[in-house]
Amino acid sequence: GLTVYAENCAACHGANGEGSTLAPALNTDELRVRLNDADLQRIITEGVPGTLMASWTNALAPAQQTAVVTLISRWGELDAAGVTLPVIETAPLDTSPEAVASGQRLFNLLCTQCHGVDGYGTAIAPALNNQTFLSQTSDAAIQQIIAGGVTGTNMPSWGGYLTDADIAAITVYLRSLQPTAPIVAPAQP
Repeated sequence: GLTVYAENCAACHGANGEGSTLAPALNTDELRVRLNDADLQRIITEGVPGTLMASWTNALAPAQQTAVVTLISRWGELDAAGVTLPVIETAPLDTSPEAVASGQRLFNLLCTQCHGVDGYGTAIAPALNNQTFLSQTSDAAIQQIIAGGVTGTNMPSWGGYLTDADIAAITVYLRSLQPTAPIVAPAQP
């Protein structure tokens, strides 16, 4: 469960389940009182509509899902024993001009119809080209959002259509916007 969590959940829920601006904390007594194992399993399987928590049915095998449920439900025991999650080192993204250009082409082809030209958002989908989103969302989280989609929103899962390299290129393109991104995206019609 520790490794599955570190590889798939930590980008949004924090390295040790402390939560982030993207997702709630999972290592709290309140969560364990409020949600039983069946609730946790349902959330992992179905996702949470209207949030970044997508369904993990196609990404995690049933045994992996059960391992994460066990981890979350027994997190207090890990904390008491002083166990911390392993840090999974990810390969650095290719930030070359070619990778950025490739990501821009893919973004223009696949993403602008919802996220708008240059990622400034539309009535259909939020702006991505702003300091708030870019500073609070890690590369791993952006990749997970693209790959898994967002349950209950218009954001589809692109993981079955795009390669990992394509998803990384889109992430690099979005990250390249950060130095000049406005603090808040301008209002779009």
